[in-house]
Amino acid sequence: MTQCAQFASLLFVFLGVGTIPTPVLAERPYNWKSSPPPVEVFAPVFEKIWAAAAEPETFRSIKGNALFDRSGWSTTAALPGAKESECWLKKDEPNPNMPANVRSAEDRQGHYECSLNLKSADATNACTALARVLQSSARDWIVTPSAPKKPERSHVMFFKKGEFSQYADEFMFPGFVRYVALTVFPNQCSFDIFARWVPNFVEPIFAKVLDSGRYSKIPTAEASPVPSDGAATISISVVNSTAFAADTWFSGTEIRGKRILPGSVWDFRISPGHYKVLAQFLVTKAQFDSGIRRSSLTPAYGSQEFALGTQYTFRLTKPAIVSDGAIPQPAGSTDAADSRLVESADAEIAKAIGDLSRTGATPSVAGGPVHSTDAIDSEVMKIVNSGRYSQLPVPIISRYGNSDTTYIAISNDTKYSLVIFISGHTSQNYTIASGGSLDVTLVPGSYRIVGIVPSQDVIPFYGTSVYGGGSKYTYRFSIK
Repeated sequence: MTQCAQFASLLFVFLGVGTIPTPVLAERPYNWKSSPPPVEVFAPVFEKIWAAAAEPETFRSIKGNALFDRSGWSTTAALPGAKESECWLKKDEPNPNMPANVRSAEDRQGHYECSLNLKSADATNACTALARVLQSSARDWIVTPSAPKKPERSHVMFFKKGEFSQYADEFMFPGFVRYVALTVFPNQCSFDIFARWVPNFVEPIFAKVLDSGRYSKIPTAEASPVPSDGAATISISVVNSTAFAADTWFSGTEIRGKRILPGSVWDFRISPGHYKVLAQFLVTKAQFDSGIRRSSLTPAYGSQEFALGTQYTFRLTKPAIVSDGAIPQPAGSTDAADSRLVESADAEIAKAIGDLSRTGATPSVAGGPVHSTDAIDSEVMKIVNSGRYSQLPVPIISRYGNSDTTYIAISNDTKYSLVIFISGHTSQNYTIASGGSLDVTLVPGSYRIVGIVPSQDVIPFYGTSVYGGGSKYTYRFSIK
């Protein structure tokens, strides 16, 4: 096996660690050849760079002086283990073939680059070490290898689950994407963070379905009046009662979309107004092998006006299946999510690319098993459907941190270990020892939280809420 192949394969056996303590460490020299920095040194600097990629003026907070020997700027955030001269902010030239109306604004052009100049074998080893530390810095990376272009020897991209990417569960910010690229060259390991504004990709999806004329009417939403809570948004739930994963889109005043797994529920809030709604169904390998093709599943489409003071619930039902003789009707197809068919298309792709978040990575807090996203969502739904639970503790809410991040603090004041399941844009689970605490950061949005202790005398805790950015929610679990 070549060293580049080793790099690509090694990426898929690293373990993620989730939350990261940040103790003050004595400064010492690190390098990516023989002495890479530990996660607790790497992570705070990386998070600073990663956050800067999403700033209105990309990388403004870490931008230094203009460079005269190349097109770009110095940076105030050199990657640990790299020389300051190896890290900089590169100005990207606009693509003249891209229409002007979909190009990134001038203050949205550029990317962060650290070029580690090393000999061939050392370049491969350096990128491997970087991948290891990057994977260990968070649990929600989606790893996507791509075909290298000469003179590249290997090229791998890292997307954050919950952000726009072709493999993400939730398309959070249509039009914006940021990702890490690790590239092995003959004598260099290149670490890049890209931030891109891309053309509106949602409207073409609607247009393609409508132009085909091949769709069924989406079930009418159940509308229930709710007391006014003073919010300028409305609450929507989409229940996927089918055996298929469903890419579901709302396009109107805002654009929102999510891949909803079989038997799962998507809760979110949205501004009132008129929206087009589309659900496209996917098949897993097991479903494909049973004779079902994605092209045979009819999308569901409709439009609706959403008003304040109302809760709307959509229930996706079994899609119409088109059979042309070549595509057989699936035997025994029912709305029940058969255990053989529960796996989503994302999970199939994840297996192929070695998505560690779905393959049993090390728990971020010792003492509990790590579950895949599907398993976490399923565990939460079991508790909800049972109706046997007590309410979560009322959180103390305070303003805190960045506006694009939600902060959750949990203290376990029980005499048991406490298992926490968080289901939403990013699904995670943790185990907190008795008397312990945990700090978690999330993408703002709607989440379901379950807390379980190992005692038959204590029923689970459960609650759901919309968590805002720039806020800290402090929960204290106790048993009276």
